Amino acid sequence: MPVKCLISLARQESVRHCNSFTGRRTMEVDVFLTLLIILLGPFFLSVLITPFLRKIAIENGLVDGLNERKIHLEAIPRVGGIAIAISFFTAVVLAYSLFHADLAASISYLTGLCIGGALIFLIGLLDDIKGLNAPKKFAGQILSALALVPFGFLIKTLEIPFIGTVHLGFFFGIALTVFWVVAIINAFNLIDGMDGLSSGVAVIASITLAIFSILSGKLLMAIVLIAVLGSTLGFLWHNWHPAKIFMGDCGAMFLGFLLAAVSIKTSYQGTTVNTIFVPVLALGLPIIDTIAAISRRLWHRKPLFSADKKHIHHKLLDAGFTVRQAALILYYVCILLGVTALVTTMVRSSIAVGIVIGVALVASVGVIMLGRKAEKSSPKM
Repeated sequence: MPVKCLISLARQESVRHCNSFTGRRTMEVDVFLTLLIILLGPFFLSVLITPFLRKIAIENGLVDGLNERKIHLEAIPRVGGIAIAISFFTAVVLAYSLFHADLAASISYLTGLCIGGALIFLIGLLDDIKGLNAPKKFAGQILSALALVPFGFLIKTLEIPFIGTVHLGFFFGIALTVFWVVAIINAFNLIDGMDGLSSGVAVIASITLAIFSILSGKLLMAIVLIAVLGSTLGFLWHNWHPAKIFMGDCGAMFLGFLLAAVSIKTSYQGTTVNTIFVPVLALGLPIIDTIAAISRRLWHRKPLFSADKKHIHHKLLDAGFTVRQAALILYYVCILLGVTALVTTMVRSSIAVGIVIGVALVASVGVIMLGRKAEKSSPKM
């Protein structure tokens, strides 16, 4: 073959590779910019509409009053979760319009999230406005979790350490799915007791799960989590101490529902031992606080749904920390748990199990020590 022909072919091949590389780079930039829009859109929407909601809540008496369990010193509007929900659903519509071709096959997942999310939001809003007793609220939580099942949100198998894959079957799968979703809904509701705490925990958990989703190639779940992140960050702008508004049950339960549902798709369907630890660690703080609360109430023979002032954030305040300091300490704990969650996906299963056991032991000792310090620091009656 003549030398000129070889040179010509080489140039053509070089141009082809260059165009291919440029195309990939362009696509990556387009995806990044689109995700940035999905993050910033709900963020600014949440920032802008929250003050209007605050005004409406005050005019209609939808405020969190004062009692012996409350930390705040004045009545605060409590329906800020409306801003989070509106911003999130707007972001979902925006995401579907921008990623229509990529998300068309996953429309059932989005439908399930929106139906279940709308249901739990309305239950929480009804509780914020009129008040619901525990059985009615619990029934609503179960119903919202069940709404996910027809749309593909079902835990079918579990990877048990040192045992292997356990196939749950349809009915056991539904039971575990409902248990997980309802547990996280209540965990977020319980931890929502201090300025910026529940919203900040949701922000950090969303970042952790979004990173894991991107690394796992699960675009839809990453988009949903970025929408949650933007919506919650915008609300946190007004919820940071001193809080101008609280998210209320409609916000706390809505966030818990979304994070629990997304974690089913990212970690509990066809996964390894390592990946099932990711949501447990990412949502570790509300889970730990809930386990401690249930244990405490069982030990003292009190109703499980009774309220008290002995949650982790209360103990930090009793130990002498300010509201901002307590919130930042718990943020750092969540960040540490989030990093640990991502690390467990990069090591052998036996090491991941060891890490989780270590975290559980440290958390147990930490809660006990914090409780003792709080008791010593509390004024004696």
